[in-house]
Amino acid sequence: MILTVTLNTSIDKAYTVEGFEAGRVHRVKGVSATAGGKGINVAMVVAALGEEVAATGFVGGYSGEFIKRGLDQTGIKNEFVDTQGETRTCINIIDETTGLQTELLEPGPFLNKSCEDRFNEKYESLLGISDVIVISGSMPGGIRPDFYARLVSRAKQKGIEVILDTSGRYLKEGMAARPTVIMPNKSEAEGISGREINEEKDILEIIETFMESGIEMPFITLGEEGGYASINGDIYRYVPPKIKTANAVGCGDAMAAGLAVAVCRGYTGERALRLAAATSSANAMTKITGCVQKKDVERLFDKVDIKKLS
Repeated sequence: MILTVTLNTSIDKAYTVEGFEAGRVHRVKGVSATAGGKGINVAMVVAALGEEVAATGFVGGYSGEFIKRGLDQTGIKNEFVDTQGETRTCINIIDETTGLQTELLEPGPFLNKSCEDRFNEKYESLLGISDVIVISGSMPGGIRPDFYARLVSRAKQKGIEVILDTSGRYLKEGMAARPTVIMPNKSEAEGISGREINEEKDILEIIETFMESGIEMPFITLGEEGGYASINGDIYRYVPPKIKTANAVGCGDAMAAGLAVAVCRGYTGERALRLAAATSSANAMTKITGCVQKKDVERLFDKVDIKKLS
């Protein structure tokens, strides 16, 4: 089973407008509201790909109940810890005229040590039934910055593969526990490595550094241009197929989901990378965040351009 961890859950609302401009009143042409947060997006995609998945983290208030009902309807196991604070709402404004998207992300509730302790108990019980764990996104206030590192360490001690998809201090702290996979984008990779990326050799050297630090499968993602990844000691350059993008939000989460499924199924090398990249592209084809059609993933699988560099 694949377990996703989302400490900072949200309701994700997408507004579709024409000619969005700050300071003006806009009539919304379309709106969708879904259970969100990076790990929940991952769980939704994993379920769409046909793998068993459970979701854990924190939820609270009316928004938290909305999230739990949404997961129940998709058959995802609900393993969340309830809190007193209200789960946040995040908004994505999609401009049909320009194709530009504007995100407004609330910070989330402030949690106390009691919440952390209850989550630790829940997490320990879930480790015994998990094959792959995906830990994603930011943390709510009140949680110690090394919390991800401790979650990674406990999973790795039990031989569980861990994908850590976060940024900044959370990523730096978490890397110390040697997760199986990290997925920073270009600016995040520059931040944690302390060096600028100006050309391909810079990316390759940073990936080598990540591998030397104990990260088995480091990625550096470049958005619609694809990215670079090391799998089983080999470094690859991958470029996704050209598609018509409906909503780019959640593509990184979809990639993490595809990779988690690949690891769970024992895929290696190019096969694992193809599934991850095809799943990311399939997510961009739908307006709903964290939503893929399995048939799209299968159609795009062989269209991912992969070049082995070393």
